[in-house]
Formats: sequence, C-alpha cells, structure tokens
Amino acid sequence: MTQWESIPFHILFAAQLLVGAGLVVSWVLWFARVRAVAERFTPRRLRYHPSMAWVGWFIPVVNLFLPKQIANDVWHASGPPGQGDGTAPAPRLLQAWWAVCLVTVVLGPLVLSPWTALLGRVPFSAEVQEGQTCCETDYRYEFNLETWLTLVLHVLVVPAAVVAARYVRRLTAIQAAKSPAERRGPSDL
Repeated sequence: MTQWESIPFHILFAAQLLVGAGLVVSWVLWFARVRAVAERFTPRRLRYHPSMAWVGWFIPVVNLFLPKQIANDVWHASGPPGQGDGTAPAPRLLQAWWAVCLVTVVLGPLVLSPWTALLGRVPFSAEVQEGQTCCETDYRYEFNLETWLTLVLHVLVVPAAVVAARYVRRLTAIQAAKSPAERRGPSDL
C-alpha cells in the first residue's frame, strides 16, 4: 500500500486542506476589515477600491504586489496623526510579513504535497537474496532537491505564522487605539 492509498494520509491531507481554507478565509476577512477601518480614518485617500482588499489576493500576478500596497496604505492611514500621509517607510514588521507572504504565495503549492511523496526509492541491491521474493527487496530513500525544498517549506510555516500573528496583533492594536469605536470590539459595532 502506498502513502496515497492509506486512509490516515487522506484524513490528514483533508484536514490540512480544511484548516488551510479556514485560514485563508479568516485572513481575507480580517484584511478587508482593517482596510475598511483605515478608510474611516482617511476617507477616500486610500489608493484602491475596498473590494480589492480581498479580491487582490486571488488575481494571479497581481497578488504579488497589490496586497502589499494595500497593507502599506492601511498601515499609514492607521498610524498616529501626522504620520498618515503615506510618506514614512513601512516598518520592519510589515516588510517581514510581506516577505513571508510572498514565499507562501509563490511556493505554497509545494507545501500541499507531502515531502515524503517526493522521496526517491532505490533498491539496496538488484539481486534477490536466497529465500527472498522480489517484493521483499530493501529500499533506501534519497532526498532530491524537491524533497528538501518541500521539507524546508513545511518547517518555515512556523515562523511565517509567527510573523503574520505579530502583524495582525500590532495593526489591530494600532487601529483600536486610534478609533474609539474600535475599542469597544468588533462584536459591539
């Protein structure tokens, strides 16, 4: 039985897809919300239509630059008075968040493939030993370039999640401090 035929593998893969889809929906909804709050801070001064805060993530090629431009606009509009003119450079946290976002967007499809599926199987010896059938041959696994890249991407998910969480927390706190309505919380609005 290969890995693709095993029931536990399919359950884990389905769980990975469901959690990933939930994270994407949550992220896009949060991003659209902070864009809407920034619009209240600086009406009609943000560069893109509010719908682009969520649509921009799904347009190929455009998703490589538009979300970052919207994030810059939101960050500057949410900043303290006098810094919302958009001329100050974006902070390192915003730059780090975008760097991990780009890696995720560009190389993300490799994360969906299990790194073990990319291992190369090579028999230890081509000859069959006495008392051994052809199906009992011992194999060794070789890590090729795709295997290493996918394994590294699986590990890089952790720092990417940490940077994204810090970005969400900081931007949400900045907006909450600037807006009395936001201090009440999203459920009270």
